[in-house]
Amino acid sequence: MDLVLELVEEGVLTDQEIRGEVDTMVLAGYDTSSTTAAYTCVLLGSYPDVQEKVYAELEEVFGNSDIDVEKHDLSKLVYLDAVLKEVGRLYPVTPIILRYVDKDVKLRNYTMPEGSNCAIFLSGVSRHKVWGADKDQFRPERWLENTVPENCNAYTGFSTGRRACIGRSYALTLMKITLVHILRNYRIKADHRQLVLTLELFLKPAEGCKISLEPRQVRRK
Repeated sequence: MDLVLELVEEGVLTDQEIRGEVDTMVLAGYDTSSTTAAYTCVLLGSYPDVQEKVYAELEEVFGNSDIDVEKHDLSKLVYLDAVLKEVGRLYPVTPIILRYVDKDVKLRNYTMPEGSNCAIFLSGVSRHKVWGADKDQFRPERWLENTVPENCNAYTGFSTGRRACIGRSYALTLMKITLVHILRNYRIKADHRQLVLTLELFLKPAEGCKISLEPRQVRRK
């Protein structure tokens, strides 16, 4: 936003271009993060043991207080970070990306010709056999056991390459803070097998995320 405001003062951007930039930030920064947070709630509600591990970590970091989340707290939420990475692996909000081929690219059995367009199926990469026999399972521990593929391009939760999501750090921060406040106060129940997905611009629940919240009986300091 600071950069956009600077360009406005310099007269570099037109009103239409400013609106386009703001629309992009709102759409890419809010809609995708909220959808991923919703998927996270569904999976935590479907796997109570994982949810309780996250809650135990929150108690370790925050005690039984209801204080705000500070910047230095985020790096301590190691297990929650693993959960979010695993959700992004299984349910990438942007499952397909498009790239313009500006020169011939030789693959094993095919050459993508210069001037063509390429659609990359990120969901296929996220569930490739390189992730192991449990590639279709929700298992956050894989991120803590160093059993993820060595090739960094195997994880496509925030796209990949030089044009990967520029807002990755912002999105993770937003989702962590949101989930901390939810999980400190509520126990989530859900069933991921009831998820019906639809692909428009993003991969989203066709019928919403069906979850229920049960207040935690916690005495706050």
